[in-house]
Formats: sequence, structure tokens, C-alpha cells
Amino acid sequence: MTRTTEMLREHALRAFEAQNAAIVAAALLTGERNWSEIRDAADLHEALLNLDRAAPATVGIALIDPEGKLALTSRVALPTPAVDLSGRDYVHAHQDSEAGSKGIMEGGTFVGAVSEGAVTGRPVFRLSRARLGAARQPDGGVVSTAFFPAYFEEFWRGIIETERDVVLLLRHDGAVLARHPAPAAPVGLSVPSGTLLQLIQGQEAKRDGPGRLRLEAGEAERLVVVRGLGDFPVSVAYALNASVQWRNWAARLPAPALLAGLATILLMFLTWRAQREAGQARQEAERRAEMEEQLRRSEARTAFSQLAAGVAHDFGNAAQVVMAGAHRIERSVEDPARVREAVARVVGAAERAAGLAARMISFARRGAPEGNTASIQPVDPSAILSELVELLSSTLGHGVTTRYQSGQPRPPRVNVDRGELESAVINLCLNARDAMPDGGEVLVLSQGDAVAQAEGHPAGLAPGAYARIEVRDKGMGMDEATRARAGDPFFTTKGEKGTGLGLSMVRGFAVRADGGLHVSSHPGRGTTVTLWLPAVRPERL
Repeated sequence: MTRTTEMLREHALRAFEAQNAAIVAAALLTGERNWSEIRDAADLHEALLNLDRAAPATVGIALIDPEGKLALTSRVALPTPAVDLSGRDYVHAHQDSEAGSKGIMEGGTFVGAVSEGAVTGRPVFRLSRARLGAARQPDGGVVSTAFFPAYFEEFWRGIIETERDVVLLLRHDGAVLARHPAPAAPVGLSVPSGTLLQLIQGQEAKRDGPGRLRLEAGEAERLVVVRGLGDFPVSVAYALNASVQWRNWAARLPAPALLAGLATILLMFLTWRAQREAGQARQEAERRAEMEEQLRRSEARTAFSQLAAGVAHDFGNAAQVVMAGAHRIERSVEDPARVREAVARVVGAAERAAGLAARMISFARRGAPEGNTASIQPVDPSAILSELVELLSSTLGHGVTTRYQSGQPRPPRVNVDRGELESAVINLCLNARDAMPDGGEVLVLSQGDAVAQAEGHPAGLAPGAYARIEVRDKGMGMDEATRARAGDPFFTTKGEKGTGLGLSMVRGFAVRADGGLHVSSHPGRGTTVTLWLPAVRPERL
């Protein structure tokens, strides 16, 4: 029962975190536009639509102006209809500090109660955040996303042990967000103050076993387990009717099986009596087995935390692109063409982050991430590197400059995922920056390269045409022992600041693309990391 509740919690928590990330991304996409510009922004509408599609649990992303009017939504084509949402709790919470202070979690997100959707007409509940305008201060507007309660109820039907079990997703003030069995009137549904709310408050700080209580007057006691969703003021409660479970099990058990079970129990009892002298040895064996199981679980948690660190590393790369695009928008307010170009890059980074989240969800469900082969296509590395270096020039930090140089012959087109190529080069540039604490220049070069024979090549490449990409710095450099381990998973020279996954992930990208990677470095003379990617065959162009 506890394991089932943990599964329900993990499912709900992932959905809430994905929605929260979508809200943050949508708020960044608005930039410093005023609300009049937002209402007519076709490019912003398209970006919201792409965010909506990337999150399967999302039921639309909405931008609401300071007057409580719907300004833009991913679920309705332009022009947006005039819909007054000022009376909704998820809007009012950010416009009235006294009303919202109790329900807004640390970080600024509010979880609204179930209400009838203004566009869909179906019961929904929303997550919302205040929209930040000039000087990064709330301007009275709101950014929100929505859930259908049915999204959770459909998942729960495949998890619960019996159809008579009850599952609740509820705020800590008692407002019910979703329920199984589904209620006839979900809007305004809440649980009365009492034992269940006390159980929620008592289990926020610890993971207790089941408690016993009656959810409704007149019904039998249920075993109830409650788990909170991290920082969100929401918990999931699983209530199991123990007597019904026992009756169902007994009804399915034929009489011969019952007799066989009793005989087995009797035999076990007699065997136990005969082996009492061996009891101490058996207990010791059980203790060792328990310790081994704990060790295996600890190793699994360690592996997952390392994977999570890698995912966070790539999200950080996407954030670098978003920050660079935001800086460029800020510098180019008077140049609409450059602003649109920067917005397109920001949207692309958000889409790549959404794709990473999708792969992480796929890993959690099936045991391993699945690559998106549809995004692998012929690309021009020179064009990508030129744009990327320009973006990085304003984000690597004080005292660090970036420069791009395209050599001859010009690098050929390569068949890769553009997002993975950008992520690889960003990783290399960040490593180069960290190797120069006093500042310096990061030089990115590209050119065509022909490998005549694999023997003697530093990366062991097969003969053929390649695009060669180098990232050079004049930093501290590495001795031979350190250079030999560079690229090993989880090996880092940055202490607690590093994950040891950046260069390893770049090497993995090169191997998947049938290319190679080589690191050249000397103490005090800097480091050069060279990445080879095979040219696209003529029939693929």
C-alpha cells in the first residue's frame, strides 16, 4: 500500500513540476513586451502552443493581463476572445497579497481550486505565477497552466488495488483537486477539517505507515497513507477499504487451497519447532541479506542522482541560451528583426529543454531514455557555431571573450541533432572558461578534414570526410595523468562545483554520431578539445 502511494506521489509530482517549468518558460518568452503587444503576438502564440504540446498533462497555457482579462492562450487561435478571469482564485491570488499569501508556495507558484474552464467548459484546476514586467517586478499580470482532474483519475485506475479504493489529490486547506471514484460535482469539492487534514499535516515531515479513519460519515474505516508533493501545498492520499480487500481475497480462494494453506502453516510451525537450535544462524543470515538489499538500493539511488545531475547539466545549457537570447533582446529593442531572431532562439532552447524532460519521463517509465531521431538532420556547422559563439560572448562571464574562426576547406554538412551539437559546444566552452579563472579568450574553430587511414589517427576515425571543430583555451592545462582521465564519467577537476559529466556527454555525442573526440593539453599552455563529425553522404543531402 505504501509503495502504491509512492507511485501515485511520483506521478503527481512529475506532472506538477513539468507544469511549473512550462509557466516559467512562458513568462520568459514574453520578455519586456507590453500587454497590447502580447495580445497581437503571433510568434508568442506559436511559442505557447509548442510549450503546450511538449507537456502531455497541460490543458493550455494562458497569459492574463493586470485587469484580469485573457490576453493570449495556446488553446484558442488569434484574435483572443475577451474573457474576464478577474474573479478566479489563481488570478486574484497574485493581485491581492493578503488573499494569495496563504496559498503561494516559495518560488511564487499558486495552486488554484477546481473550477469550470472559461474556454473548455470542463472542470480544471490551474497553477499560476505573477508575470514580471520592467525591472523584474510583478506588473499585475498572471501566467498560468491547467490540469484536467481526469488526467490523474485515468492514471489512478491502473494503479489502485480495488475499484472501491479512494484516491484524493488535495490542497492542504482541504480543497479536492482530483478524486477516484470521480465525483459527480468536482467544482468546490473539499474535505471537512478533521482527521484527514491532521494526517496530512502530521506526515509532511515524516513518512509514516497507514492511519485509520473514516473519509465519510457512516462508512467503514479505511487504511489511509498520505504523501506530500515536495514544496507544493498539495498531497495525495490513498484510502484502502481493508474489510473489502479481505472479503474479495477470501471469496476468490477455493476451499482446497484454503485447506492446503492451513496444512502448509502447520508444517511450517512443526519445522520451526524442529529447527529452533538454528534460529540464531537464520537471523544472522537474514540480517546480512537485509544489509545487502540496503546496499543495492543505495547504489541505485546513487546512480539515479548521477543521472539527475546530468539532466540538470543539460538544462543549464538550455538556460545559457535563454539568458543569452534575453540579453540580446534587451540590447535590440529598437530592432524588431533582431528581437524576432533572438526570440526564435529562446523558443528553440525551451523546446530542447522540453525534449530533454520528455526523455527523462521516458526513462522513468521504461528504464532508459529514447532519442528523438526525427531531430537528426543535415546541418551546417559553420552557421550553427557562428550564431552560438555570438550568444556565448555575453554569457561566459567577466573577462572571458569568445571568437569563432572558420578555416579552409569549409566544414561539410553533418547529420546530427542541432540541439545536441549546440549542447556539446556549450559544454566545451564552459570548461574552457573554468580553466581560465583570470579571464582570457575561448577560440572556436571549424574546418573540413579528410582522414586517409584510421591507423595513427588520435581519435581512431574511419577513413572519410569530416567536419573538424576545435575549442581552445589558454588556461591552466592538464598533466598527462589528468588528461588521460578527462572524459571519464564523474571525473572532475572542479571539486564540488563539477559533476564530471560535461566532457563525458560530449564524447557520447561524438560516438553516437560515428565521430570522435581528442583532448590535447599541457600544464600552463592551455587545452584544445577536437571534435570530429562525419560529413553527410551525397545521397543524404
